[in-house]
Amino acid sequence: MNHVTYRLTSRAYLVGLMLLGIVAPGHALCGAEAPLRLIVRADDMGSSHTANMACIRCFREGIVRSVEVMVPTPWFNEAVTMLRDNPGLDVGVHLTLTSEWENCKWGPITHAPSLVDEQGHFFPMTSQRSDFPPGTGFLQANPSPAEVERELRAQIDLALGKIKNVTHLSCHMGTATSTPELRAIVEKLAVEYHLLLGARDAQSPGRFGGKDLSPQQKEQRLVDIVTNMKPGLWLIVEHPGLDTPEMQAIGHHGYENVAADRVGVTRAFSSSAVKEVIQRRHVQLISYGDLRAEAAAAAATGAREAHTTKVAPANAAHKKTLCVAVAQIPVTRDIRGNQQTINSAIDQAVAQHAQILLTPEGSLSGYTHQFDQVQVERALKQIVAKACSSKLALALGTCFVEPEDGKCYNEIRFYDAGGNFLGFHNKILRCGSLTKPPVGEINHYAARPLRTFQFQGFTIGGLICNDMWANPQCTPMPDSHLSQQLAERGVRIIFQAINGGRNGSDWSRHVYWPYHESNLRMRARAGHVWIVTADNCHPTNIPCSAPSGVLDPTGTWRVRAKDQGEQVVAYTIELE
Repeated sequence: MNHVTYRLTSRAYLVGLMLLGIVAPGHALCGAEAPLRLIVRADDMGSSHTANMACIRCFREGIVRSVEVMVPTPWFNEAVTMLRDNPGLDVGVHLTLTSEWENCKWGPITHAPSLVDEQGHFFPMTSQRSDFPPGTGFLQANPSPAEVERELRAQIDLALGKIKNVTHLSCHMGTATSTPELRAIVEKLAVEYHLLLGARDAQSPGRFGGKDLSPQQKEQRLVDIVTNMKPGLWLIVEHPGLDTPEMQAIGHHGYENVAADRVGVTRAFSSSAVKEVIQRRHVQLISYGDLRAEAAAAAATGAREAHTTKVAPANAAHKKTLCVAVAQIPVTRDIRGNQQTINSAIDQAVAQHAQILLTPEGSLSGYTHQFDQVQVERALKQIVAKACSSKLALALGTCFVEPEDGKCYNEIRFYDAGGNFLGFHNKILRCGSLTKPPVGEINHYAARPLRTFQFQGFTIGGLICNDMWANPQCTPMPDSHLSQQLAERGVRIIFQAINGGRNGSDWSRHVYWPYHESNLRMRARAGHVWIVTADNCHPTNIPCSAPSGVLDPTGTWRVRAKDQGEQVVAYTIELE
C-alpha cells in the first residue's frame, strides 16, 4: 500500500507492537528508573468547527501532542486543512460508528443500512440506554460485521489519503471495539494498515474533567495529576472545546452543558501552571507517533543483529523453543503467604531452566474480588522484580483493579523476562448462577475483549478456568469457543490459569475432573495449539479440579503434575 511510510522486517514483531500498543518503557523493573513520559490526546476533531479550533489551540499553545480525527463528521475537511498547516501534530483515525448529539448528526461514508437509523444517521449510543428513546443503541440494531469492516476501512483510507501524519487508530465512544467480534476487525485493520491501536500499556491517571467541574477546578486537578505522576508512560485523553454558540447548541440528554464543560478542558491543556509543572518535573511530552518510531527503530536494530548472526544449520533454522514452567500451587486469601509461594515457584522454575512461569487463577490476590489492592500492587512489583533478576517471564494469575477505569478484573498478567508488562487477559466467561439475575463472580469482575500477545517470537494467548470449558453448571454465559478464537488469530500457545471448585467428592473426582481434562485435550487438538495449564492445589489433602501441565496440539500430555499437592513442572515447547 503506497501510504505506508516504513516496513518492519518481522511481521510477528510488528503485530505485537501494534496490538499491544507498544510495551511501555515505564514498566521496566530492571535497571535504571524509567523516565516520566506523557501522551496528551485531544479527541473528536472534525465533529464541529469549535472542536477543530480548540484542538489546534491545545497543540499550539498547550500540551496536546496527538489528536483524534472523526472522518464521517461535518467538519472533517476543515480538520484536514488545519492538520496540513500543523504538520507536527500527531493524528489518529477516531473510528466512528455513533452520532451522539441531538442537533448535529452524521452517518457512514459507505452503504451500510444496518449501521443507521431511519434517518440515515449513526445511532446515538453504543448500547441502548434506559433514559434514551427505544431504537437508539448501535449494538441492539444487530450491525453487520461486513458493513462495519467496510465502513471502518473506508474511514481509514480517506484519512490516509488526505492526512500525512496518521500513526494510529482509536475508537469513538469505544463502539468499534465493543464486542470481541468487532475488536477482531479493528485489530486486523491495525495490522493491515501498519497503525498502532492505542497505547494499551500506558497508565491512566483518571479524568481531570467532568461536566460539574468549573474551568478553574479542571486546571487545578490537572496540575495535581501531573504533580503526582510516577515514572512510566501515561496517557491523558479529553475533549477540548470553546464556549461558542455552535458548541452551546451541541449536547444530548444528560449532557447538555458541553460548551461550558469542554472550554475548561482547553483551559487546562493550555494552562501555564500545568506547563510549569511539566517543565519542573522533566515530563517528556510524546505522541503515538513517537512510540511508532521507536518500534520501527527497534525492529530495524533486530534485523541488523539477525543479519550479522551466524546462520544456523538448515534443520534448525526454522525452529523456535520455549521452556514453560507450570506452578500447581496452593492459593489462599493470604496475599503475603501467596507471595511466598509464588517466590518459591519462581526458584523452582529457574532451577529447571524455564523461560516463563504460569501460576493459577488468583494466585496472588486470592480468588476473590475483596482484596487489598495496595498490598497486591506492592507484592506484584516485588514478584516481577524477583523473576526479572533471573530473566524469567511470568503469566501470573491475580485479581486486580485497573487504574484506568477503577474496575476489578480476574487476570493473567503477562511480563517478559525484562520485567516489562505486556498486558493482561481477563476472565471472560465468568461464573454465576443460572438464576435471573445471576449470582456470583459475574457481578464482581469486569471484562474486556479477547486479545493476543507477542512473546519471544511466539503469538500467545491467555484463558482463565471457565474460559476454556464453559461449564454449563457454572455460568449462564454461552460457550464462545475462546480457545478456537485464539487459534484463528494465530495463537500457538494458550496459557490457562485455573482455580476450580472441588471438595474431594466422587462428583468432583469422577465428573468435574474428566470433564476438564477431556475439554483441555479436545480443544488443544481442535485448535492445533499448545495448552499450558496450572490449577490451585489448596487444600492439598484432596485432588485438584483439573490437570496441570503441558498439552501438545494433538491433545497429548507432554508433562503433567501429580493430581494432588504442590508441584512445579517444566517442558520445552518446540515450534516450526
